[in-house]
Amino acid sequence: MSQTAIAERLQQLGIQLPSPPAAVGSYVPVVRFGNVVVTSGQLPFIGKELVFQGKVGGKLSEEEGGHAAKLCVINALAQVQALVGSLDKVVRVVRLEGY
Repeated sequence: MSQTAIAERLQQLGIQLPSPPAAVGSYVPVVRFGNVVVTSGQLPFIGKELVFQGKVGGKLSEEEGGHAAKLCVINALAQVQALVGSLDKVVRVVRLEGY
């Protein structure tokens, strides 16, 4: 899938990648080792606001948990795009982690 196709698909889904969230602790949010990129566990931020907190089935409903997971993935994609310049360079996702 070309970058144009990726950008178009994200737009069709109503997704706009934000500026990648800054680290909220003493860690690096994304790093590259050769041709492998690793992101830290992402949080459901919009801007500087942590939108969801708690566990699904406890403080969060399943629907809220789904929204939180979507935000984590969007933030991870923003981190990767900022580091490598284009999501077109992504060949495979090995692991996803969000909190």
